[in-house]
Amino acid sequence: MSHARILFKCLFDHHPHYHERPSMKAKIFSLFLLILASSSFLTAQSAIVGHWEGDIKIQGQELLIKVDFKSSGDTLVATMDIPPQNAKNLPLKNIRFQFPRAHFELPAGPGLATFDGELKDDIVAGTFTQAGIVGSFTIQRVDPTKQEVVEEVLPKYKSIVGVWNGAIDIMSTSLRMTVTFKIKGSELKAFMDIPQQNATGLALKNVSFESPKVHFELAAGPGLAVFDGEMKGDSLKGLFMQSGVAGSFFLGRGEAKQAEAPVEEIVPYEKEEVVFLNDSIKLAGTLTLPPTKGPHPAVVMITGSGPQNRDEELFGFKPFKMIADHFTRKGIAVLR
Repeated sequence: MSHARILFKCLFDHHPHYHERPSMKAKIFSLFLLILASSSFLTAQSAIVGHWEGDIKIQGQELLIKVDFKSSGDTLVATMDIPPQNAKNLPLKNIRFQFPRAHFELPAGPGLATFDGELKDDIVAGTFTQAGIVGSFTIQRVDPTKQEVVEEVLPKYKSIVGVWNGAIDIMSTSLRMTVTFKIKGSELKAFMDIPQQNATGLALKNVSFESPKVHFELAAGPGLAVFDGEMKGDSLKGLFMQSGVAGSFFLGRGEAKQAEAPVEEIVPYEKEEVVFLNDSIKLAGTLTLPPTKGPHPAVVMITGSGPQNRDEELFGFKPFKMIADHFTRKGIAVLR
């Protein structure tokens, strides 16, 4: 080894700070990696942070949803609105985003709802799973500060675009509804509100209008609800069909008037709310008693699966209420 090389080696071997440098370099390098990782994470977050709107499609039905992703330090937080169910700011959990994959979950009544999708061109689309049932979802980034673009209405749609208010009449029951027709992407779209069920923005399908005939459908729990009607002036009238049961519907142009408080029906029998215990379990129900002197034969009515009230109300129809009313008028006590 040359004298120069020996001297070079000795100088570094005996320099007081030489052996500290690798440690310092390691620290600086680690810090650099941490900064780089944080920067990369924040950049990835920015791709998903924002307001998104879309829907869930499952078993032939569509459910409108809105999702807000926010950055909280080095984590993502998100909430979901479900307008048809009047649900707002539902907190999401297990939120993960590693471009282009997105994952989030919603704890819900029927079971954990899981969303797995991919981001492409400001649209996240993928698979929705809940209680073993698989569907799909799509959400698109929306800037809430920008007003909705008013698209040019084709002449053939001008007479129907707007808000219509009315009701469905079926089985002696009236169900109020509001239908809004609008143009999206040069196509005629429609959305329904059902105030009695706190449902808003229900997306209608197979919407068509060939003056004077109008057609639209609502995918609903009891079965597809089909509307076929005709326009006459500022009114739409026609037939309503669902699960083999026929009725009629009427819509008038304009927003709905403020609903009046429902008038309690006067019935010729007693009706009371009852509570009783079975060991440590508290049970409650509605009891209707015939006006005649007892003892009376009695019927206990219990609904099936799913969230229901004591009328077993589904889309405005109350079969348990109708059956209980019929039995009680015939001298049979009923506990629902």
